[in-house]
Amino acid sequence: MKNILLSLSFIALAFPAFSQTLSSDTLHWSSNRKLEWKDFSGKSLGVPGMTGQETMVMNAKFYKTLRAKATVETVFDRKKSWAPKEEQTEQELKYYRTMFDLYEVESRKLRKLFKETKFGLDPDKVFQEKYNEALEALDERSKLYMEETGLGADAAAMEKWNATLQLELKELEAYQ
Repeated sequence: MKNILLSLSFIALAFPAFSQTLSSDTLHWSSNRKLEWKDFSGKSLGVPGMTGQETMVMNAKFYKTLRAKATVETVFDRKKSWAPKEEQTEQELKYYRTMFDLYEVESRKLRKLFKETKFGLDPDKVFQEKYNEALEALDERSKLYMEETGLGADAAAMEKWNATLQLELKELEAYQ
């Protein structure tokens, strides 16, 4: 896991530019489909010391109709994620899978928050504030995960994180 650079992408609003940010080859989080090494189909950036990259997003969209509606999805970008064959260990794959689960937990928390939110007279502002807060929480928690697991080098810490996240996924199952 040495020298791994993680590209944890956070997308603001789903403007038309969003479609240019992610490739057309994405994987949405699913309890029935875990990440596999074949999902890391991107090309190396050729940066010295960089031994891999993952691109995951928590994307939220807001629809102003008769009743304000927000959607949230957890997405893995296959074309922007890569790891050389010699770095593709089972432990590293568990690390990425757990990170993807972490993104889904935070997405479910945001779905729950949006469901409970009264958007009021300025729904765009309310949506953006809630979304920005969720992105900050995701950023902080992702950094904590990376730090506590030593970017996946600490198997015991990874197991602890995985157990916690599986419990949270179950608790937030209604917001899948």
